Amino acid sequence: MLFRSPEYIFQTTAEWIYGECALAGRSRPMLLRLFEQLLRRGGTPVAQTTLAEESGMANNTVARGYVDLLSDLLVLGTAEPWDASRKIRVPRKSSKYPFVNLLAANTWWKNRYTTPGALMSAPGEERGMWWEWAVAAELFRRAAKAGHPTPLQSLFWRTDDHEIDFVRQGKPWIEAKAGKASPFEFGWFSKSVADEKLLVVNTEPFGGDRIQGATLE
Repeated sequence: MLFRSPEYIFQTTAEWIYGECALAGRSRPMLLRLFEQLLRRGGTPVAQTTLAEESGMANNTVARGYVDLLSDLLVLGTAEPWDASRKIRVPRKSSKYPFVNLLAANTWWKNRYTTPGALMSAPGEERGMWWEWAVAAELFRRAAKAGHPTPLQSLFWRTDDHEIDFVRQGKPWIEAKAGKASPFEFGWFSKSVADEKLLVVNTEPFGGDRIQGATLE
């Protein structure tokens, strides 16, 4: 029997978040416009000023309030850029906002996925976004279970030519790739980032000294 997510699950999720939005004195239309921006941009960094402007909010402080609300509801995480040369986070630059509650993201997705097969047949770039969010959700779960003080906070690394989705100190960095990957695709990593290892989450596992592959499962 094919599993299909029933409509009432999405309706219940929407009403829960709408209710919390109302309790916080926030505007539902603005919340919906923010969701639209976050879902459209996916795994792309964006400044809070841009989120505010394109969501029709007065300023980035208002946008921060909506992001904080979704973070308090354990729906949204924040990934800040990492400066590998100085080994510091750069919070004032554009950040990414991965969904760590995939049901909430799917509730407002334009082409809602109700079966696993529907997601697997999505375009590569779109599927890759969901892969990245799934990894973010699992890293959040593990950090929360371990008692990390800020489990929703993560880091990413980006240059003009390359990007790694998740920077972890003392652990392998993680790149999410929806599809089959090869260690040869990431030969640049060893040259660009000294003394770090990389785990590529893709459809097939592979081994290597500094670059290894694992499935999403």
